[in-house]
Amino acid sequence: MKGYTLVQLIVILALISIVAGYFSFQMSGTVDTVKLQAAAKMIASDLRNAQALAVSSHISQQVEFDRDFYTMQGIKKKIPAPVKVDTPLIFSFAPSGLPHPGFSGTLKLSAKGKTTSIILSSQGRVRIE
Repeated sequence: MKGYTLVQLIVILALISIVAGYFSFQMSGTVDTVKLQAAAKMIASDLRNAQALAVSSHISQQVEFDRDFYTMQGIKKKIPAPVKVDTPLIFSFAPSGLPHPGFSGTLKLSAKGKTTSIILSSQGRVRIE
C-alpha cells in the first residue's frame, strides 16, 4: 500500500502551522507600517488642501489635531486605528499660504511602536519623514 501514515500527516500539518504563524506575525508589523504611512499621507494631503483653500479663499484656515481625530473647516475626521497623534497641535494657514507665526511644527504619529512625523515648515512646506 502506498500512502502516508497519520504521524507523517500530523508532522506536516504542524510544520505548516509553524510557518504560517511566523509569517502572520511578520505581516502584522507590516500592516501597521502601511496603515501609519497611509494615515500620514492622508493628513499631509489635508494640510495641503487647507493651505490651498486659505490662498484661494483669502481666509485663514486652521487644522486642529487631537489624539484620535483632527478638525478641518469644522469637520471632524477620524484618524484610522491603530494610528494615534503623539503631540496634539494646531496648524493655521494665513491667506498667503504660509503658516501663521507659531503655527508650524512637527506632528508625530505612532502605531504600535512605529512612528512617523509630518513637518510643516515656516515657509509652508508640508513633508513626511
